[in-house]
Amino acid sequence: GSARATQKGWLTATEVATGATVALGVAALIGARLIVRGGWPMVWVVVTSEFNAVAYTGGPYPLGYIHPKLGEFSLGYLGLGDLFVLLYFGFVAVCGTYYLQLLSCPVHVVWAAVPVGFLATAIIVVNNLRDRKTDVKAQKLTMAVRFGATFARVEYTLLVALSYVSLIAGALLGRGPAESAWWLLPWLSAPVAASRIRGIWELDGAPLNPFLGKTAKLQLMFGFLFVVSILNAPSPGS
Repeated sequence: GSARATQKGWLTATEVATGATVALGVAALIGARLIVRGGWPMVWVVVTSEFNAVAYTGGPYPLGYIHPKLGEFSLGYLGLGDLFVLLYFGFVAVCGTYYLQLLSCPVHVVWAAVPVGFLATAIIVVNNLRDRKTDVKAQKLTMAVRFGATFARVEYTLLVALSYVSLIAGALLGRGPAESAWWLLPWLSAPVAASRIRGIWELDGAPLNPFLGKTAKLQLMFGFLFVVSILNAPSPGS
Protein backbone atom coordinates (compact mmCIF):
# COMPACT_ATOMS: atom_id res chain seq x y z
CA GLY A 1 0.00 0.00 0.00
CA SER A 2 0.95 3.65 0.24
CA ALA A 3 3.77 4.79 2.51
CA ARG A 4 2.92 5.40 6.17
CA ALA A 5 4.77 8.16 8.00
CA THR A 6 5.46 6.16 11.16
CA GLN A 7 6.26 2.97 9.29
CA LYS A 8 8.81 4.80 7.13
CA GLY A 9 10.35 6.56 10.10
CA TRP A 10 9.39 10.03 8.91
CA LEU A 11 7.59 10.64 12.20
CA THR A 12 7.83 8.93 15.57
CA ALA A 13 4.83 7.28 17.17
CA THR A 14 4.81 10.05 19.78
CA GLU A 15 4.77 12.75 17.11
CA VAL A 16 1.89 11.07 15.30
CA ALA A 17 -0.04 10.64 18.55
CA THR A 18 0.55 14.29 19.46
CA GLY A 19 -0.60 15.47 16.04
CA ALA A 20 -3.70 13.29 16.26
CA THR A 21 -4.50 14.62 19.73
CA VAL A 22 -4.22 18.23 18.53
CA ALA A 23 -6.39 17.48 15.50
CA LEU A 24 -9.03 15.82 17.65
CA GLY A 25 -8.95 18.75 20.08
CA VAL A 26 -9.49 21.27 17.28
CA ALA A 27 -12.28 19.10 15.88
CA ALA A 28 -13.93 19.04 19.32
CA LEU A 29 -13.84 22.84 19.49
CA ILE A 30 -15.46 23.10 16.07
CA GLY A 31 -17.94 20.44 17.10
CA ALA A 32 -18.90 22.48 20.16
CA ARG A 33 -20.03 25.28 17.86
CA LEU A 34 -22.06 22.81 15.81
CA ILE A 35 -23.72 21.57 18.99
CA VAL A 36 -24.77 25.11 19.85
CA ARG A 37 -26.50 25.31 16.49
CA GLY A 38 -27.88 21.78 16.17
CA GLY A 39 -28.57 20.73 19.74
CA TRP A 40 -28.67 17.15 20.97
CA PRO A 41 -28.52 15.47 17.53
CA MET A 42 -25.16 17.16 16.98
CA VAL A 43 -23.96 16.03 20.41
CA TRP A 44 -24.34 12.47 19.17
CA VAL A 45 -22.63 13.25 15.85
CA VAL A 46 -19.66 15.04 17.43
CA VAL A 47 -19.07 12.54 20.25
CA THR A 48 -19.37 9.42 18.09
CA SER A 49 -17.25 10.95 15.33
CA GLU A 50 -14.45 11.72 17.78
CA PHE A 51 -14.71 8.20 19.16
CA ASN A 52 -14.65 6.61 15.72
CA ALA A 53 -11.61 8.63 14.69
CA VAL A 54 -9.65 6.97 17.50
CA ALA A 55 -11.30 3.57 17.64
CA TYR A 56 -11.25 2.76 13.93
CA THR A 57 -7.64 1.53 14.08
CA GLY A 58 -6.56 2.49 17.62
CA GLY A 59 -7.08 0.91 21.00
CA PRO A 60 -7.32 -2.78 21.90
CA TYR A 61 -10.45 -3.39 19.81
CA PRO A 62 -10.18 -1.47 16.51
CA LEU A 63 -13.47 -1.09 14.68
CA GLY A 64 -11.98 -1.69 11.26
CA TYR A 65 -10.99 -5.31 11.76
CA ILE A 66 -12.59 -8.69 12.45
CA HIS A 67 -11.19 -10.67 15.35
CA PRO A 68 -9.96 -14.13 14.29
CA LYS A 69 -11.04 -15.90 17.48
CA LEU A 70 -14.75 -16.39 18.07
CA GLY A 71 -14.02 -16.76 21.79
CA GLU A 72 -12.82 -13.15 21.81
CA PHE A 73 -15.76 -11.92 19.79
CA SER A 74 -16.31 -8.19 20.20
CA LEU A 75 -18.10 -5.46 18.28
CA GLY A 76 -14.72 -3.83 17.95
CA TYR A 77 -13.54 -6.70 15.77
CA LEU A 78 -16.55 -7.12 13.53
CA GLY A 79 -14.82 -5.56 10.53
CA LEU A 80 -17.13 -2.57 10.67
CA GLY A 81 -14.91 -0.28 8.62
CA ASP A 82 -17.12 -0.42 5.53
CA LEU A 83 -20.28 0.13 7.53
CA PHE A 84 -18.87 3.07 9.48
CA VAL A 85 -17.68 4.79 6.29
CA LEU A 86 -21.15 4.35 4.80
CA LEU A 87 -22.80 5.79 7.89
CA TYR A 88 -20.47 8.69 8.60
CA PHE A 89 -19.22 9.70 5.15
CA GLY A 90 -22.70 9.19 3.72
CA PHE A 91 -25.66 9.62 6.03
CA VAL A 92 -24.06 11.66 8.82
CA ALA A 93 -22.22 13.92 6.37
CA VAL A 94 -25.19 14.63 4.11
CA CYS A 95 -28.02 14.60 6.65
CA GLY A 96 -25.94 16.35 9.30
CA THR A 97 -25.01 19.17 6.95
CA TYR A 98 -28.61 19.69 5.87
CA TYR A 99 -29.84 19.51 9.46
CA LEU A 100 -27.42 22.23 10.57
CA GLN A 101 -28.82 24.56 7.93
CA LEU A 102 -32.56 24.03 8.40
CA LEU A 103 -32.82 21.97 11.61
CA SER A 104 -34.79 19.28 9.79
CA CYS A 105 -33.99 16.22 7.71
CA PRO A 106 -36.69 15.24 5.20
CA VAL A 107 -36.77 11.85 3.54
CA HIS A 108 -35.35 13.04 0.23
CA VAL A 109 -32.19 14.21 2.03
CA VAL A 110 -31.72 10.76 3.55
CA TRP A 111 -32.23 9.30 0.10
CA ALA A 112 -29.60 11.64 -1.35
CA ALA A 113 -27.09 10.34 1.21
CA VAL A 114 -27.27 6.81 -0.20
CA PRO A 115 -25.11 7.23 -3.33
CA VAL A 116 -22.70 9.54 -1.49
CA GLY A 117 -22.14 6.89 1.18
CA PHE A 118 -21.85 4.07 -1.34
CA LEU A 119 -19.10 5.80 -3.30
CA ALA A 120 -17.22 6.76 -0.14
CA THR A 121 -17.33 3.13 0.97
CA ALA A 122 -16.03 2.00 -2.43
CA ILE A 123 -12.79 3.86 -1.69
CA ILE A 124 -12.06 1.83 1.43
CA VAL A 125 -12.94 -1.36 -0.42
CA VAL A 126 -10.15 -0.63 -2.92
CA ASN A 127 -7.76 -0.06 -0.03
CA ASN A 128 -8.72 -3.32 1.67
CA LEU A 129 -8.61 -5.29 -1.58
CA ARG A 130 -5.10 -4.02 -2.31
CA ASP A 131 -3.79 -4.65 1.21
CA ARG A 132 -5.48 -7.96 1.98
CA LYS A 133 -2.30 -10.08 1.74
CA THR A 134 -0.23 -7.88 4.06
CA ASP A 135 -3.26 -7.37 6.32
CA VAL A 136 -3.33 -11.12 6.94
CA LYS A 137 0.24 -10.98 8.22
CA ALA A 138 -0.63 -8.01 10.44
CA GLN A 139 -3.78 -9.83 11.66
CA LYS A 140 -5.96 -7.05 10.27
CA LEU A 141 -8.98 -9.08 9.28
CA THR A 142 -10.90 -6.66 7.10
CA MET A 143 -13.86 -7.73 5.01
CA ALA A 144 -11.53 -8.39 2.06
CA VAL A 145 -9.36 -10.64 4.21
CA ARG A 146 -12.26 -12.48 5.78
CA PHE A 147 -14.29 -13.09 2.61
CA GLY A 148 -11.67 -12.86 -0.14
CA ALA A 149 -10.79 -10.86 -3.22
CA THR A 150 -13.85 -11.84 -5.23
CA PHE A 151 -16.13 -10.69 -2.42
CA ALA A 152 -14.32 -7.34 -2.29
CA ARG A 153 -14.60 -6.88 -6.05
CA VAL A 154 -18.30 -7.74 -6.01
CA GLU A 155 -18.79 -5.35 -3.11
CA TYR A 156 -17.04 -2.56 -5.02
CA THR A 157 -19.09 -3.27 -8.14
CA LEU A 158 -22.36 -3.18 -6.22
CA LEU A 159 -21.48 -0.02 -4.32
CA VAL A 160 -20.62 1.88 -7.48
CA ALA A 161 -23.46 0.48 -9.56
CA LEU A 162 -26.09 0.98 -6.85
CA SER A 163 -25.01 4.61 -6.49
CA TYR A 164 -26.45 5.15 -9.95
CA VAL A 165 -29.38 2.78 -9.54
CA SER A 166 -30.41 4.65 -6.39
CA LEU A 167 -30.93 7.76 -8.52
CA ILE A 168 -33.41 5.91 -10.71
CA ALA A 169 -35.13 4.46 -7.66
CA GLY A 170 -35.32 7.94 -6.18
CA ALA A 171 -36.88 9.30 -9.36
CA LEU A 172 -39.45 6.50 -9.48
CA LEU A 173 -40.34 6.97 -5.82
CA GLY A 174 -40.66 10.72 -6.21
CA ARG A 175 -38.25 11.56 -3.39
CA GLY A 176 -38.11 15.37 -3.43
CA PRO A 177 -35.84 16.61 -6.24
CA ALA A 178 -36.23 13.22 -7.89
CA GLU A 179 -39.53 14.53 -9.24
CA SER A 180 -37.38 16.16 -11.91
CA ALA A 181 -35.22 14.50 -14.56
CA TRP A 182 -32.38 16.61 -13.16
CA TRP A 183 -32.03 13.91 -10.49
CA LEU A 184 -30.43 11.68 -13.13
CA LEU A 185 -27.69 14.15 -14.12
CA PRO A 186 -24.92 12.21 -12.29
CA TRP A 187 -25.46 9.42 -14.82
CA LEU A 188 -23.19 11.46 -17.11
CA SER A 189 -20.32 10.05 -15.05
CA ALA A 190 -21.44 6.44 -15.54
CA PRO A 191 -18.82 5.68 -18.25
CA VAL A 192 -16.10 6.70 -15.80
CA ALA A 193 -17.66 4.45 -13.16
CA ALA A 194 -17.65 1.54 -15.62
CA SER A 195 -13.94 1.99 -16.25
CA ARG A 196 -13.26 1.99 -12.49
CA ILE A 197 -15.16 -1.27 -12.06
CA ARG A 198 -13.33 -2.86 -14.97
CA GLY A 199 -9.96 -1.90 -13.48
CA ILE A 200 -10.84 -3.37 -10.09
CA TRP A 201 -11.51 -6.74 -11.72
CA GLU A 202 -8.38 -6.67 -13.87
CA LEU A 203 -5.75 -5.47 -11.37
CA ASP A 204 -4.46 -6.53 -7.98
CA GLY A 205 -1.90 -5.45 -5.38
CA ALA A 206 0.18 -2.31 -5.96
CA PRO A 207 -1.35 -1.61 -9.42
CA LEU A 208 -4.59 -0.81 -7.53
CA ASN A 209 -2.94 2.22 -5.90
CA PRO A 210 -4.17 4.67 -8.56
CA PHE A 211 -7.72 3.40 -8.09
CA LEU A 212 -7.92 4.91 -4.63
CA GLY A 213 -7.56 8.35 -6.19
CA LYS A 214 -9.59 7.40 -9.24
CA THR A 215 -12.51 6.25 -7.10
CA ALA A 216 -12.27 9.44 -5.04
CA LYS A 217 -12.31 11.48 -8.26
CA LEU A 218 -15.37 9.52 -9.39
CA GLN A 219 -17.11 10.45 -6.16
CA LEU A 220 -16.11 14.09 -6.68
CA MET A 221 -17.46 14.07 -10.24
CA PHE A 222 -20.66 12.32 -9.17
CA GLY A 223 -21.07 14.73 -6.26
CA PHE A 224 -20.59 17.81 -8.43
CA LEU A 225 -23.20 16.63 -10.91
CA PHE A 226 -25.51 15.70 -8.03
CA VAL A 227 -25.21 19.22 -6.57
CA VAL A 228 -26.03 20.72 -9.97
CA SER A 229 -29.04 18.42 -10.27
CA ILE A 230 -30.35 19.39 -6.83
CA LEU A 231 -29.86 23.11 -7.47
CA ASN A 232 -31.81 22.91 -10.72
CA ALA A 233 -34.51 20.47 -9.64
CA PRO A 234 -37.86 21.70 -8.32
CA SER A 235 -38.21 21.65 -4.56
CA PRO A 236 -40.34 18.87 -3.03
CA GLY A 237 -44.03 19.39 -3.60
CA SER A 238 -43.53 22.24 -6.08
